[in-house]
Amino acid sequence: MPFTDNNQRDELPDLFGSPKDPLREVYRGRWNELPPVQKIGVVVVILFCITFGGSFVVYPLVHALYIREWSSFLRLAAWTGGISALLATFYWALVQKIR
Repeated sequence: MPFTDNNQRDELPDLFGSPKDPLREVYRGRWNELPPVQKIGVVVVILFCITFGGSFVVYPLVHALYIREWSSFLRLAAWTGGISALLATFYWALVQKIR
């Protein structure tokens, strides 16, 4: 890639004429402005995240129902709830400090 006089790389052109972070655009309420390809990409990413995260809840629940051993499911649920509460508290404190 050619260098300019300042020894800095030229920025590559945006071939699709679209935003670089479609998730941020969706968060800001600009869903209708996204091209169809990026809409499909956002939907695929969100569905993957839901499926991946849901597998951590559904698999132990199905396992507990099949084996009828609720203690392992409750132990896992307690750990997951505790860690989630800790992370939520940390996030809340971080948001309060930033404001």
